[in-house]
Amino acid sequence: MTTANLYLYPIKGARGLDVARLSLAKWGPHHDRGWMMVDAAFRFVSLRTHPQLASLQVWPIANGICMAVPGRGIVSAVEPTTDAPHHEVDLWDDRVLVREAREDASTELSRWLSEPVRLVWKGPDRPRLVDPRYAMADDHVQLSDGFPLLVLSEASVSAFAAHVGRPIDAERFRPNIVLSGARPDEEGEGGRFQVGTARINLVKRCKRCSVITRGADGADVDPRMVKRLATYRDDADPWMGMNAIIEQPGVVSVGDRWIPLRPRKA
Repeated sequence: MTTANLYLYPIKGARGLDVARLSLAKWGPHHDRGWMMVDAAFRFVSLRTHPQLASLQVWPIANGICMAVPGRGIVSAVEPTTDAPHHEVDLWDDRVLVREAREDASTELSRWLSEPVRLVWKGPDRPRLVDPRYAMADDHVQLSDGFPLLVLSEASVSAFAAHVGRPIDAERFRPNIVLSGARPDEEGEGGRFQVGTARINLVKRCKRCSVITRGADGADVDPRMVKRLATYRDDADPWMGMNAIIEQPGVVSVGDRWIPLRPRKA
């Protein structure tokens, strides 16, 4: 297997950024889902509730991000300092401490979404632990749904597209890493791999939700996509791609081979 494409998601829920390499820390790729938006009740804003997020283009800059906010222009934000307002927000089953970005960025995003939201940032200094059933005690994650990485193969997407009878883009499934040269669902078999200078462990199949009903840019809407995926394998929990943890930080680049390693001892 070979690394075909790499993606960053600087803001949770926003559109992915196609990149040539990922610098991986224990908690995930640098610049990946360190930011998100929260509503007036401090609940996280996601593609499930705000599908227009898929049209928000974001790219990292030194100590922050730039956003191409539709109808509002280019808006930037820098990582909040320790004296910025702090909030505890609900992220699935976790309570996560985040810092609030400066007011002008939140104002522009609120005007775009036509409701009050706040742009917040989570630093890696307050670990949010990965499910211990699949990880070691020091494995943690930023603001992604539960794991530092999502890995998906082109073959798995192509096989599902053939089942559905229409083209499907891998970006619909919001992977960090797309593989070429794999068998359909080969990534679902799990395993440990040396990739570039990093060591990656594929640990849990990724159950899919309504996010996959929209294409990467928010268009190409197919409300039956989850049901189609469930009938594809006759799964009670339809899955596509593998959640992964980072055993050894390093750099992964497009073209890197995935070299199998022995299973880790318990």
